[in-house]
Amino acid sequence: GWAVLAAMRLAAMPEVRRVMVAILVSALLPLGLRAVLQVGPEHSAMVALWESDREGFLEQRGWAPGGEEAQVFERRLYEAVPTGWFVSPNIFSTVILGAGLVCLGLSWSHRAWWLAVFGAAWLLMLAGSKGGLVAFAIGVSVFFWKQSGRMVPRWAPLTLMFGVVVVVVIRSLLPEGVLAEESLRVRGGYLRGAWQVWQNNPLGVGVDGFQDSYLGVRRAGDAEEVRSAHALVADWLVILGVFALPWMWALARTTFSLRAGNCA
Repeated sequence: GWAVLAAMRLAAMPEVRRVMVAILVSALLPLGLRAVLQVGPEHSAMVALWESDREGFLEQRGWAPGGEEAQVFERRLYEAVPTGWFVSPNIFSTVILGAGLVCLGLSWSHRAWWLAVFGAAWLLMLAGSKGGLVAFAIGVSVFFWKQSGRMVPRWAPLTLMFGVVVVVVIRSLLPEGVLAEESLRVRGGYLRGAWQVWQNNPLGVGVDGFQDSYLGVRRAGDAEEVRSAHALVADWLVILGVFALPWMWALARTTFSLRAGNCA
């Protein structure tokens, strides 16, 4: 979160912006190659190892066969999704998203960069990141909107941010099984848990205190023991408590005051 604020400000400096662009672009190719290996031979080998001694692995972790922990683990195990060198496909998708949008900007002057743009979109589909694909589509729309000479309203970024939160909350309030999509419902549970954790700890729980606090308030149907609320502002509130309010104000002010060319 703090890195986001720093990047938004530092990107206004041409020298720093060039370094940031170079880092993102240079990460795209190795991450792509790593992703292909992960969803191919590495995933097949991992599934084969699990199936060769499933009972032993379950006993080692203290999981009951058919229990919620085992079901969540197996569901994720059989999903061939890339993570690169990160701990989750969400972080992988975030980096690919950033690199893809940077390549999109470069493609306006050099059409060869469109190959990298399509490659980033393919990697997002490979990761199954619905949020990443939606964000990528929004980025592409904004890019062509600005290239047409029209300005993006200053209120649009903040409205979009809060709109996403509203959608997640509404989805979490719907009963389980009403919709086939479960990702937003699960993330809504994280937000609900974060809100309760913050109510119980208005001064924050610290950097590593969310997981233990969340386990005490999570819903019965949520089996995951997450270490983050998976939402920037929610993480700030949980970690810093009321002391996160200045950071939230800084994020809102920075986002609202963006001008054309400052971070392009």
